[in-house]
Amino acid sequence: MKTKTEINNLALIKKLNGKIKFIYNKTTSKIKTIAVLKLNNRYFIGEAKRSLKDVFSKKIGRAIALGRAIKKYDNDMYMDIKHIAPYHRFKEDME
Repeated sequence: MKTKTEINNLALIKKLNGKIKFIYNKTTSKIKTIAVLKLNNRYFIGEAKRSLKDVFSKKIGRAIALGRAIKKYDNDMYMDIKHIAPYHRFKEDME
């Protein structure tokens, strides 16, 4: 189930012909949700971090991470492809 904010953000990405993927990473001290947004051949990364003591919710993590990635898009704060880890890239960008 998706939040209203996430639904609106996904509709915006679709309208702009963008791509999105989510990556979940759990370490010994935290859980991270990473939103990788690709628009106009530029990458925008948003992260949501939670402590292991917090209640884990993929839905909320996705909404936060996606919102942060879109905020970076709005501010034109993109990352160059060479600074994106290979497992965060989309298949068409693999060398």
